[in-house]
Amino acid sequence: MDSVQQKSVSMSPDAASGVRRERTMVDIFKDMGENIQGLIRGEVRLVKSEVREEIAKRTQPAKMILTGAVLGLFGAAYILLSGIYALSLVVPAWAAAGIVGLPLALIGVILINNGLNKL
Repeated sequence: MDSVQQKSVSMSPDAASGVRRERTMVDIFKDMGENIQGLIRGEVRLVKSEVREEIAKRTQPAKMILTGAVLGLFGAAYILLSGIYALSLVVPAWAAAGIVGLPLALIGVILINNGLNKL
């Protein structure tokens, strides 16, 4: 009865002769390892491509925001400069620059200190 009961073992064709041969457990585990490596590599490639797509979608709005911020800073600087020129009609130019610049510097120092304290 022992000869009737046989374990079924997967067979794979021999590449050269076309004859089927029994696969050993080592071959099966080797194939499993290669398949798992392939899956992991495929997932890594997929994640990389998704990250690239997200970055590409985010760069254009970020560039627009940065450009707007730079132009806003230049606009604020020219508005402050016009205030200095207007004050220079009443007081000397150096005093007008001090009157405009000193409060701005103090506000900047206060904001920096508050930010550092909250960190």
